[in-house]
Amino acid sequence: MSWRNIAQAAFEALSSPIFDLEVLGALKSLKPRKAPGHDGLHPIFFQKYWNMAGPLILSYARIFFEGIHLPEGVNDTFLSLIPKCDARETISQFRPKSLCNTAYKIIRTMLVGHLHPFLNDFISPFQSSLIPGWHQITLPKGEGGLDVPRAEGQNLALLGGLAWGLREDNRPWSKVLRKRRGQSYLEFSPNDHYSTISSYTIICGQNKTRISKDLIWIWKVLAQPRIQTFLWLASLHKPPTVEHLCSRGISTSPKCFWCRAPEESILHILRECASTTNLWSSLGIPPSKKGTFVLPFDERLKLNCEAYELHSLSILWKIVFPYALRSLWKQRNKRIFEGYQPNTTLLYRKCLELSAEYFASMKHATTKSITTIQDKWSPLPEHWIKLKTDGTLGSCDSLLVEGWALRDGLIMALNSGIQFLLMELDAKDTHGPFRMA
Repeated sequence: MSWRNIAQAAFEALSSPIFDLEVLGALKSLKPRKAPGHDGLHPIFFQKYWNMAGPLILSYARIFFEGIHLPEGVNDTFLSLIPKCDARETISQFRPKSLCNTAYKIIRTMLVGHLHPFLNDFISPFQSSLIPGWHQITLPKGEGGLDVPRAEGQNLALLGGLAWGLREDNRPWSKVLRKRRGQSYLEFSPNDHYSTISSYTIICGQNKTRISKDLIWIWKVLAQPRIQTFLWLASLHKPPTVEHLCSRGISTSPKCFWCRAPEESILHILRECASTTNLWSSLGIPPSKKGTFVLPFDERLKLNCEAYELHSLSILWKIVFPYALRSLWKQRNKRIFEGYQPNTTLLYRKCLELSAEYFASMKHATTKSITTIQDKWSPLPEHWIKLKTDGTLGSCDSLLVEGWALRDGLIMALNSGIQFLLMELDAKDTHGPFRMA
C-alpha cells in the first residue's frame, strides 16, 4: 500500500461517523477507579450514570471527530509528583503522573482505535516499542539484533522467579500463581537454581528464532558505538536510502541525489557513486584489500573492518574503513538536507582526522599506566594550620595559576592571624612549612 493510499484510508477512518456504542465501549474499557483529572470525576461515575452524563460525553466526541476542535477544558491536566522513596531530597526522587479528564481519556481511546490498523505503516520499524510483534532489535547481537530487552518477556521472567521461590509454598494463592505463570519455566532451570536470563531467553523464543546473519563481529569493530550502529544498519540494508523509502511508499523517485543513478541503495552510496569512488581512490586502499570491493556488500564490510593492514599514515585500515563509510553517509545527508556540494578533499581530511583521533585515543588507553600514590594522613603539630591549593585557568601555565592561588591563601592566613602554616600545592617543589613573620 502506498503512502498516499495509507493517508487516505487513515483520513477516512478518522472522519467516519462515530456511534454511541463506540463511545460507550471506550468508556467501559477504562478502569473504574483510575485517578481523576481536572474534573474530579472517576470513570466509574460516567459508567454508572451514563444515562445522565452520556449526552455530554457524546457531544464532546462528535465535536472532536467532526474536525471542529477539542472542547475547551477537556484536555486540562493535573501533573502529580509521586514520591519514589520516604526521604525525598531531589526532583529525581519523584515520578510524574499526568491526571487527565475522563472525557479526554475516552476521546484518546477512540482515536487509538481508529489509527490502530495503520500503525505498522505509519511508524518506522526501528520504533519497536510502538509496534506489537516486531522483534528485530530485541534479538541478541549474535543473531543480528541490538539485544534490547522486551518488557513483556522481562516481566514474565521476573514473575517466573517469584513462582520459583514459592514452589514449596502451599498457600492457595501461591498454587494459583505457580500454576498459571511459573510452571512452564521451572523445568528449564538447572541445578535447582532459577535464572532470569535463561527464562527470558526461553519466553522470547530466542533459542528457536535464528536469522541467517551472524553480526556479532560488528560490535567488536574498533570504532565508536555510533559507527558500530551504522554498520549494523548498513549490513541489514536499513538506512533510510531513497530505495528503502520507496519500498515503504514514502518517496516518488528512487534516483541518487548525487549522480542521478537509477537507484540509490546503501551499496550505491558506499561503493558505486561517483563521489564515493573518488574518496576511496584518495584514501589509498591497501593492496590486499582492493579485491574486496567487488565482493558482496556484507563480506566486504567484514573483511575490511577486521583487516590488520596499515594505512599510508600508519593508522590501522580497520579503523579508517568504518569511519570512511560513516563520513560518506553524513556527506550524503548534508547534500540532501543542506544543499552541500561534495568535496572529496575535505571529506578525505575529515575521515583521516576522525580515524587518527580514535586511533590515538585507543593507543593512549592501552599504554596508559596507573600509579598508586600512598598518602598517609598524620595530624599536624600543635598550633599549625595546613593550606592546600589547587587551580586551573584555561591554557595558562599551571605553575602560574598555583602561585596566584598561593598568594590568595597567604593573604587569607595573614588576615586571620595564623603564625604557623604548612602549605601543600598541587605543583611539585612548591610546598613546605613556613612561619609567618
